[in-house]
Amino acid sequence: MRRLLGLFRVSVAVGLLVCGGCGKEENARARKQDGERKAAEHRPATAQIKNTMEKCTAFLRGTQHDDGGWGARGSDVGITGLVVVAIAEAPGDVRNKNADLIGKAVKYLLANRRDDGSIVNEDGQVANYRTSIAARALIALDREKHKGTIDAAVKYTKGIQGKDPNDKARFGSMGYGSDETKGDQINTEMAIELLAKAGVPEDDPVYKRALVFLGRTQNVDEYAEVGVKTSNDGGAIYRSVRGGEGASKAGTITLPDGTKVWKSYGGATYALLKSLLFAGLEKDNPRVQAAYQWICEHYTVKENPEMGEQGLYYFYYTMARTLELGGSPTIKKGDTQHNWAEELAAEIISRQNEDGSWVNSGNDRWWEADPTLASAYSMNALNICHGMLAK
Repeated sequence: MRRLLGLFRVSVAVGLLVCGGCGKEENARARKQDGERKAAEHRPATAQIKNTMEKCTAFLRGTQHDDGGWGARGSDVGITGLVVVAIAEAPGDVRNKNADLIGKAVKYLLANRRDDGSIVNEDGQVANYRTSIAARALIALDREKHKGTIDAAVKYTKGIQGKDPNDKARFGSMGYGSDETKGDQINTEMAIELLAKAGVPEDDPVYKRALVFLGRTQNVDEYAEVGVKTSNDGGAIYRSVRGGEGASKAGTITLPDGTKVWKSYGGATYALLKSLLFAGLEKDNPRVQAAYQWICEHYTVKENPEMGEQGLYYFYYTMARTLELGGSPTIKKGDTQHNWAEELAAEIISRQNEDGSWVNSGNDRWWEADPTLASAYSMNALNICHGMLAK
């Protein structure tokens, strides 16, 4: 996979050293001092993030089921996989203190493998979503040890991608797996990330097909199909067929000429950008730049843009995973430079409950009233913020 660091424009002051052979040494010393200064500057924030994670793992310790899984409705492969990734990628001592939780959880995940390569609950529902997350959890823990299971999950995931070019509802996408008639932005981004992290090369046809689907979900007239009008703002919607119901979870807007078009929103646009990058588009690609511009213009950590509290914790999770690819903890909105890693961490921490959990109170859309799911999303986002601030 191409290195994605330096994706977004960051202003860096560099002193010009002209002392011949000593230039490299002086530059290295300056970089080291700058890194030490930044690390010291953010040390209180990283310490607070770590303390928050420890409170959360105490909550998770008390809510793990006897079979090793997590979930308010009973053990769930997807939620359990998210928890495993959160603990596996936490600062070393947090992970080490909770190694027993991971051990039980992995046994649960492996017990839910199927012959087709999927990893899914007995109900067989949302198979792609659950498989993608469970396999990424195994990658985070030990890629070589779990190679057979990961390879089988990759084969399954590639197999459920829509491959008929005439089927615009499915071509290039992955859906929940239980419904073979349509795909969507969120399940596709979960699958594309799994494939990329599992080492599927960028020239694989699976990404080329995915880019067709992603193009159909991006609100850019220039890249839309002939006759399709969009909000032309660079953001994204949920599904690729714009003539049906529910193409955007944010509904529609009316253009000045009276045309109703589907509205871009935060969760879908961050997911789109992440998928475009994992699918191999370069940082200067116009589609990448258009999506990033929408993100800059709608930057906030207070809500899921255009969705409010709906899907808030998924938004935090996806926001962190997407912006991490840029390698910088800052983002510019208008004339203001924001340290998104610090602001996002502070917002998530402010929402933590006394018992160490998070929950989307009064809003159970996409299961976020389940405290184990909201907490897993939050811990994953905090891990990324911690890593960005500790650099």
